[in-house]
Amino acid sequence: MVITIDKSRPKEYVGELEEHKVYVEGLKLEETNFRNIDAENVSIKDALDKKLVSIEEWGKYARKINKNDDGEVLQFENYEIVVTKDECIIKSF
Repeated sequence: MVITIDKSRPKEYVGELEEHKVYVEGLKLEETNFRNIDAENVSIKDALDKKLVSIEEWGKYARKINKNDDGEVLQFENYEIVVTKDECIIKSF
């Protein structure tokens, strides 16, 4: 995932993934993309709509996973994905 941090941005709804509502927070939604195998950018909305990503796959690429009573936090280089029972929030540190 390629992100652009903008801490002034509020929590914004992106779509659904595996019965979770997905949000970005503190990121420029229009500049949050996935890079595919052909080095093309795919918007996060398109990736969710076309089911090109999964929570399990995100976990495989996380640097660290912290589990707690509410769910888990997948930590990456400069962002994290907080996964709860019904939400995924992608946000910068």
